[in-house]
Amino acid sequence: MIRLLRLIPGWVWAALLAVALAGGGWLYLQGLEAARNLAAAERDAAQADLERTQGEVAALTSALEWRRENARNLLAALEQREQALADARETIRGHLEALDRLEEDDAEVGDWAAQPLPDAVARWLRQLGAADGAGAGDADGAAEPDQPPPASRRDGRNEPGAAGPAR
Repeated sequence: MIRLLRLIPGWVWAALLAVALAGGGWLYLQGLEAARNLAAAERDAAQADLERTQGEVAALTSALEWRRENARNLLAALEQREQALADARETIRGHLEALDRLEEDDAEVGDWAAQPLPDAVARWLRQLGAADGAGAGDADGAAEPDQPPPASRRDGRNEPGAAGPAR
């Protein structure tokens, strides 16, 4: 075998070595170019993902700001409603105190107020309260009634006939 190797001139070996080195260099450069193209593709994909994410962040931020503004508006409306309810309760309380003073000061009014409420009037008042939906959904005022229930009088004594069902 060594004999065979000696038959090939040195310049052929040099040429083969040059071709092998050139081929290896070319393959190395192809690998570098492929790695560069892969890195560029990954960079472009990451850039597209970043832009998409930034768009989502902008949309979510906008939605969050809208919800915050909506919550502020609802809170302001609820505060106005609570103030209106408090004012109405205070007005009713003032009228009830005036009625109490009138009953105490005027004997004729006191006698009239001590009489039992006719059943027809009690039914009409219950229907009137149910028809207008007054206080419907008022969870805050539900714990503290503005008026006594229709089956009892303001002085705490039950009226005869008013506790039964309306006929």
